[in-house]
Amino acid sequence: MIRRNKPPVQVKEGTFFRSIDIFHAVSTLNEVEYEYLIHGKVVSTGRGWVIVTTSADDMAATFIFGKYIYINPKSFDFAHFKEIENGKAQIRLVSDDTELRLTTIEPESEPPHMVKRLRQLEESIDFLIDYTDEE
Repeated sequence: MIRRNKPPVQVKEGTFFRSIDIFHAVSTLNEVEYEYLIHGKVVSTGRGWVIVTTSADDMAATFIFGKYIYINPKSFDFAHFKEIENGKAQIRLVSDDTELRLTTIEPESEPPHMVKRLRQLEESIDFLIDYTDEE
């Protein structure tokens, strides 16, 4: 039997290093609670709707503005996910000495119209063009 290198299967907890894996994990999120940490200290917390950007520009920012969390998976070195209490999930997005923690919550409503429009726009873009197996 010929063995080949296969991507890992991770259940309930794991770490991703490839941008495409981070993209897949984060794009499943809706409304979340977030914590932004620098050097392990919480500098900002809040709640917002996740919108994953797929810009071909490696320098496109990840930013939180109002009720919206715009995430470029390429902003991070790796992501760690795990299931936590009551069926919630948490994704820790880590870059150098910063961390953005996203914890799932039950949305109180449907996604706002703006979130739906931005998600449709992102879906229409061929995001796989800029995510290669070499990442």
